Amino acid sequence: MKAGFEGAPLSLIIFISTLTLSLISYFGFLGKDTLILNEEWYKHPWCIITSLFCHSSISQIIYSLLLIYTFRILERRWSTRIFLQRHILINVISLLLSVFVFRFTHKFYSLQTSHTVFIIYYYLEVLPLIKLKIFMLETSDNFFVYFSYIMMLFNNFKDGIFFTLIGLITALISLYPPIYSVFPSLPHSINLMIDSFFDYIDKIQTPFTFIQNNKLQRRQIEGEFMQAMRENINPINEQPNQQTRDQKIQTIMDCGFTREQATFALNNTNGNVENALAFLLDNGNY
Repeated sequence: MKAGFEGAPLSLIIFISTLTLSLISYFGFLGKDTLILNEEWYKHPWCIITSLFCHSSISQIIYSLLLIYTFRILERRWSTRIFLQRHILINVISLLLSVFVFRFTHKFYSLQTSHTVFIIYYYLEVLPLIKLKIFMLETSDNFFVYFSYIMMLFNNFKDGIFFTLIGLITALISLYPPIYSVFPSLPHSINLMIDSFFDYIDKIQTPFTFIQNNKLQRRQIEGEFMQAMRENINPINEQPNQQTRDQKIQTIMDCGFTREQATFALNNTNGNVENALAFLLDNGNY
Protein backbone atom coordinates (compact mmCIF):
# COMPACT_ATOMS: atom_id res chain seq x y z
CA MET A 1 0.00 0.00 0.00
CA LYS A 2 2.03 2.89 -1.29
CA ALA A 3 0.76 6.15 0.15
CA GLY A 4 3.77 8.20 -0.92
CA PHE A 5 5.64 8.78 -4.16
CA GLU A 6 7.51 5.46 -4.06
CA GLY A 7 7.89 4.23 -7.63
CA ALA A 8 6.86 7.62 -9.03
CA PRO A 9 9.95 9.88 -8.97
CA LEU A 10 8.80 12.09 -11.86
CA SER A 11 5.52 12.79 -10.05
CA LEU A 12 7.52 13.87 -7.00
CA ILE A 13 9.62 16.23 -9.15
CA ILE A 14 6.47 17.73 -10.70
CA PHE A 15 4.85 18.03 -7.26
CA ILE A 16 7.81 19.96 -5.80
CA SER A 17 8.22 22.10 -8.95
CA THR A 18 4.54 23.03 -8.98
CA LEU A 19 4.50 23.95 -5.31
CA THR A 20 7.72 26.00 -5.50
CA LEU A 21 7.15 27.85 -8.77
CA SER A 22 3.47 28.52 -8.04
CA LEU A 23 4.29 30.13 -4.70
CA ILE A 24 7.12 32.17 -6.24
CA SER A 25 4.78 33.38 -8.98
CA TYR A 26 1.81 33.97 -6.65
CA PHE A 27 3.78 36.14 -4.22
CA GLY A 28 5.77 37.83 -7.01
CA PHE A 29 9.21 37.08 -5.58
CA LEU A 30 10.79 37.39 -9.06
CA GLY A 31 8.53 40.13 -10.36
CA LYS A 32 5.09 40.10 -11.92
CA ASP A 33 4.40 37.53 -14.65
CA THR A 34 8.06 36.59 -15.12
CA LEU A 35 7.15 32.91 -14.87
CA ILE A 36 3.83 33.11 -16.76
CA LEU A 37 3.41 32.74 -20.52
CA ASN A 38 1.99 35.94 -22.02
CA GLU A 39 2.28 38.28 -25.01
CA GLU A 40 5.78 39.36 -23.94
CA TRP A 41 7.12 35.86 -23.47
CA TYR A 42 10.16 36.66 -25.63
CA LYS A 43 11.48 38.88 -22.82
CA HIS A 44 11.70 35.86 -20.53
CA PRO A 45 11.59 32.71 -22.73
CA TRP A 46 11.98 30.39 -19.73
CA CYS A 47 8.30 31.06 -19.00
CA ILE A 48 7.41 28.53 -21.74
CA ILE A 49 8.53 25.86 -19.25
CA THR A 50 7.76 27.51 -15.90
CA SER A 51 4.19 28.37 -16.91
CA LEU A 52 3.45 24.64 -16.94
CA PHE A 53 3.87 24.58 -13.16
CA CYS A 54 2.39 27.95 -12.11
CA HIS A 55 -1.13 28.59 -10.83
CA SER A 56 -2.84 31.88 -10.10
CA SER A 57 -4.51 31.16 -6.75
CA ILE A 58 -3.96 29.15 -3.58
CA SER A 59 -7.02 27.00 -4.30
CA GLN A 60 -5.66 26.13 -7.76
CA ILE A 61 -2.27 25.27 -6.28
CA ILE A 62 -3.83 22.93 -3.71
CA TYR A 63 -6.08 21.31 -6.32
CA SER A 64 -3.15 20.87 -8.71
CA LEU A 65 -1.05 19.19 -6.03
CA LEU A 66 -3.95 16.86 -5.27
CA LEU A 67 -4.15 15.85 -8.94
CA ILE A 68 -0.39 15.29 -9.21
CA TYR A 69 -0.51 13.09 -6.11
CA THR A 70 -3.47 11.19 -7.56
CA PHE A 71 -1.92 10.69 -11.01
CA ARG A 72 1.26 9.11 -9.61
CA ILE A 73 -0.44 5.74 -10.08
CA LEU A 74 -0.20 6.30 -13.85
CA GLU A 75 3.58 6.61 -13.59
CA ARG A 76 3.72 3.33 -11.68
CA ARG A 77 1.57 1.61 -14.30
CA TRP A 78 3.40 2.95 -17.37
CA SER A 79 6.97 3.37 -16.03
CA THR A 80 8.70 6.68 -15.41
CA ARG A 81 10.17 6.83 -18.92
CA ILE A 82 6.78 6.48 -20.65
CA PHE A 83 5.23 8.92 -18.16
CA LEU A 84 7.94 11.44 -19.07
CA GLN A 85 7.41 10.91 -22.80
CA ARG A 86 3.70 11.51 -22.45
CA HIS A 87 4.28 14.66 -20.43
CA ILE A 88 6.64 16.03 -23.08
CA LEU A 89 4.35 15.10 -25.97
CA ILE A 90 1.20 16.42 -24.30
CA ASN A 91 2.78 19.72 -23.29
CA VAL A 92 4.23 20.30 -26.77
CA ILE A 93 0.88 19.58 -28.44
CA SER A 94 -1.06 21.74 -25.98
CA LEU A 95 1.45 24.58 -26.44
CA LEU A 96 0.98 24.48 -30.23
CA LEU A 97 -2.80 24.47 -29.79
CA SER A 98 -2.53 27.36 -27.32
CA VAL A 99 -0.56 29.40 -29.86
CA PHE A 100 -3.29 28.72 -32.43
CA VAL A 101 -6.05 29.77 -30.00
CA PHE A 102 -4.03 32.87 -29.05
CA ARG A 103 -4.56 34.25 -32.56
CA PHE A 104 -8.28 34.51 -31.80
CA THR A 105 -8.43 35.16 -28.06
CA HIS A 106 -5.08 36.97 -27.47
CA LYS A 107 -4.58 34.84 -24.38
CA PHE A 108 -2.45 31.76 -23.75
CA TYR A 109 -4.07 28.65 -22.27
CA SER A 110 -1.35 26.53 -20.70
CA LEU A 111 -2.36 23.06 -19.52
CA GLN A 112 -0.40 23.09 -16.28
CA THR A 113 1.17 19.65 -15.77
CA SER A 114 -1.38 18.28 -18.26
CA HIS A 115 -4.18 17.79 -15.72
CA THR A 116 -6.95 18.02 -18.30
CA VAL A 117 -5.40 15.17 -20.28
CA PHE A 118 -4.28 12.89 -17.47
CA ILE A 119 -7.77 12.94 -15.96
CA ILE A 120 -8.86 11.10 -19.13
CA TYR A 121 -6.08 8.52 -18.73
CA TYR A 122 -7.04 8.18 -15.08
CA TYR A 123 -10.69 7.68 -16.02
CA LEU A 124 -9.83 4.99 -18.56
CA GLU A 125 -7.22 3.03 -16.59
CA VAL A 126 -7.58 3.50 -12.84
CA LEU A 127 -11.26 3.88 -11.99
CA PRO A 128 -11.96 0.18 -11.31
CA LEU A 129 -9.44 0.13 -8.44
CA ILE A 130 -10.50 3.03 -6.26
CA LYS A 131 -13.47 3.95 -4.13
CA LEU A 132 -13.83 7.30 -2.38
CA LYS A 133 -15.55 7.80 0.96
CA ILE A 134 -17.28 11.17 1.28
CA PHE A 135 -19.05 11.80 4.58
CA MET A 136 -19.20 8.06 5.24
CA LEU A 137 -20.77 7.44 1.81
CA GLU A 138 -18.83 5.25 -0.59
CA THR A 139 -18.96 6.53 -4.15
CA SER A 140 -17.35 5.59 -7.44
CA ASP A 141 -14.23 7.44 -8.53
CA ASN A 142 -16.34 8.74 -11.44
CA PHE A 143 -17.33 11.44 -8.98
CA PHE A 144 -13.73 12.62 -8.75
CA VAL A 145 -13.37 12.86 -12.53
CA TYR A 146 -16.65 14.69 -13.06
CA PHE A 147 -15.92 17.04 -10.16
CA SER A 148 -12.48 17.78 -11.64
CA TYR A 149 -13.91 18.75 -15.00
CA ILE A 150 -16.56 20.94 -13.38
CA MET A 151 -13.84 22.75 -11.44
CA MET A 152 -11.84 23.27 -14.63
CA LEU A 153 -14.86 24.63 -16.47
CA PHE A 154 -16.10 26.98 -13.78
CA ASN A 155 -12.81 28.03 -12.22
CA ASN A 156 -12.74 30.66 -14.93
CA PHE A 157 -16.11 30.52 -16.68
CA LYS A 158 -15.02 32.52 -19.72
CA ASP A 159 -11.86 30.53 -20.37
CA GLY A 160 -12.60 27.10 -18.90
CA ILE A 161 -14.07 25.79 -22.15
CA PHE A 162 -10.80 26.53 -23.98
CA PHE A 163 -8.76 24.59 -21.42
CA THR A 164 -11.12 21.64 -21.73
CA LEU A 165 -11.21 21.65 -25.54
CA ILE A 166 -7.42 21.87 -25.80
CA GLY A 167 -7.14 19.06 -23.27
CA LEU A 168 -9.59 16.82 -25.12
CA ILE A 169 -7.90 17.36 -28.49
CA THR A 170 -4.48 16.75 -26.94
CA ALA A 171 -5.74 13.57 -25.27
CA LEU A 172 -7.12 12.20 -28.54
CA ILE A 173 -3.78 12.80 -30.25
CA SER A 174 -1.76 11.33 -27.37
CA LEU A 175 -3.95 8.20 -27.31
CA TYR A 176 -2.72 7.36 -30.82
CA PRO A 177 0.19 4.93 -30.13
CA PRO A 178 2.30 5.59 -33.29
CA ILE A 179 2.73 9.22 -32.23
CA TYR A 180 5.34 8.09 -29.68
CA SER A 181 7.66 6.96 -32.46
CA VAL A 182 8.78 10.60 -32.69
CA PHE A 183 10.99 10.04 -29.64
CA PRO A 184 14.49 9.03 -30.78
CA SER A 185 16.45 6.24 -29.13
CA LEU A 186 18.99 7.74 -26.75
CA PRO A 187 22.54 6.42 -26.34
CA HIS A 188 22.91 3.74 -23.68
CA SER A 189 25.08 5.99 -21.48
CA ILE A 190 22.41 8.71 -21.42
CA ASN A 191 19.71 6.18 -20.61
CA LEU A 192 21.79 4.97 -17.67
CA MET A 193 22.21 8.54 -16.41
CA ILE A 194 18.47 9.17 -16.64
CA ASP A 195 17.65 5.92 -14.87
CA SER A 196 20.21 6.64 -12.14
CA PHE A 197 18.75 10.10 -11.60
CA PHE A 198 15.20 8.80 -11.22
CA ASP A 199 16.42 5.97 -8.96
CA TYR A 200 18.02 8.58 -6.70
CA ILE A 201 14.82 10.66 -6.61
CA ASP A 202 12.79 7.54 -5.88
CA LYS A 203 14.79 6.97 -2.68
CA ILE A 204 13.73 10.34 -1.24
CA GLN A 205 11.31 9.93 1.65
CA THR A 206 8.35 12.33 1.66
CA PRO A 207 5.80 13.17 4.38
CA PHE A 208 3.24 11.14 2.43
CA THR A 209 5.27 8.02 3.15
CA PHE A 210 4.44 8.28 6.86
CA ILE A 211 0.74 9.07 6.58
CA GLN A 212 -0.12 5.39 6.36
CA ASN A 213 -0.47 2.94 9.24
CA ASN A 214 2.43 1.17 10.88
CA LYS A 215 4.13 -0.79 8.08
CA LEU A 216 4.98 -3.86 10.17
CA GLN A 217 1.47 -4.10 11.51
CA ARG A 218 -0.02 -3.59 8.05
CA ARG A 219 2.24 -6.22 6.48
CA GLN A 220 1.31 -8.66 9.25
CA ILE A 221 -2.39 -8.10 8.58
CA GLU A 222 -1.82 -8.47 4.85
CA GLY A 223 0.18 -11.65 5.43
CA GLU A 224 -2.61 -13.18 7.50
CA PHE A 225 -5.12 -12.19 4.85
CA MET A 226 -3.05 -13.70 2.04
CA GLN A 227 -2.52 -16.93 4.00
CA ALA A 228 -6.26 -17.27 4.49
CA MET A 229 -6.85 -16.59 0.82
CA ARG A 230 -4.24 -19.19 -0.21
CA GLU A 231 -6.09 -21.82 1.79
CA ASN A 232 -9.25 -20.95 -0.15
CA ILE A 233 -7.80 -20.64 -3.64
CA ASN A 234 -5.11 -23.35 -3.69
CA PRO A 235 -7.56 -26.17 -4.47
CA ILE A 236 -8.71 -24.19 -7.48
CA ASN A 237 -5.18 -23.28 -8.58
CA GLU A 238 -4.16 -26.94 -8.47
CA GLN A 239 -6.53 -27.48 -11.38
CA PRO A 240 -5.99 -24.36 -13.52
CA ASN A 241 -7.47 -25.90 -16.65
CA GLN A 242 -10.83 -26.28 -14.91
CA GLN A 243 -10.93 -22.71 -13.60
CA THR A 244 -12.73 -20.29 -15.89
CA ARG A 245 -12.24 -16.55 -15.86
CA ASP A 246 -15.65 -16.07 -14.25
CA GLN A 247 -14.63 -18.45 -11.46
CA LYS A 248 -11.44 -16.45 -10.87
CA ILE A 249 -13.42 -13.22 -10.73
CA GLN A 250 -15.91 -14.76 -8.31
CA THR A 251 -13.08 -16.05 -6.09
CA ILE A 252 -11.65 -12.54 -5.79
CA MET A 253 -15.12 -11.06 -5.23
CA ASP A 254 -15.61 -13.53 -2.37
CA CYS A 255 -12.63 -11.85 -0.70
CA GLY A 256 -14.50 -8.54 -0.55
CA PHE A 257 -13.56 -6.88 -3.84
CA THR A 258 -15.83 -5.66 -6.62
CA ARG A 259 -16.15 -7.25 -10.05
CA GLU A 260 -14.39 -4.24 -11.61
CA GLN A 261 -11.48 -4.55 -9.19
CA ALA A 262 -11.22 -8.30 -9.78
CA THR A 263 -11.22 -7.88 -13.56
CA PHE A 264 -8.65 -5.09 -13.42
CA ALA A 265 -6.33 -7.10 -11.15
CA LEU A 266 -6.54 -10.26 -13.26
CA ASN A 267 -5.73 -8.25 -16.38
CA ASN A 268 -2.56 -7.01 -14.68
CA THR A 269 -1.42 -10.37 -13.31
CA ASN A 270 -1.91 -12.71 -16.28
CA GLY A 271 -5.01 -14.23 -14.73
CA ASN A 272 -3.34 -15.54 -11.55
CA VAL A 273 -5.79 -15.30 -8.63
CA GLU A 274 -3.21 -15.13 -5.84
CA ASN A 275 -1.14 -12.50 -7.65
CA ALA A 276 -4.32 -10.57 -8.36
CA LEU A 277 -5.19 -10.49 -4.66
CA ALA A 278 -1.67 -9.35 -3.80
CA PHE A 279 -1.95 -6.68 -6.49
CA LEU A 280 -5.20 -5.35 -5.00
CA LEU A 281 -3.73 -5.28 -1.50
CA ASP A 282 -0.57 -3.50 -2.62
CA ASN A 283 -2.59 -0.91 -4.51
CA GLY A 284 -5.19 -0.39 -1.82
CA ASN A 285 -4.05 3.16 -0.98
CA TYR A 286 -3.92 4.37 -4.58
